Amino acid sequence: MNKIIALLCLTAVAVFSAQAMDKKIGNINHEDLKKAMADGKVTLIDVNGSDSFKEGHIPGAIDFSAQKADLAKLLPKERMR
Repeated sequence: MNKIIALLCLTAVAVFSAQAMDKKIGNINHEDLKKAMADGKVTLIDVNGSDSFKEGHIPGAIDFSAQKADLAKLLPKERMR
């Protein structure tokens, strides 16, 4: 249950970040999230820890615990400010 709540929180953060540039916030479903990630509009960072990440995560998500030292290299350069 905690993993589901954490995943939903991460999804909300991803949606907020992606839409904050447009100054509007809305709902997003799983298919739209996958498309936004595939299109490079959303970068999903999993902060649940590496053990949880290994058990399961959204494909394309970044394992923060494992990648935090190199996180800047993994983020889209056009989104860095």
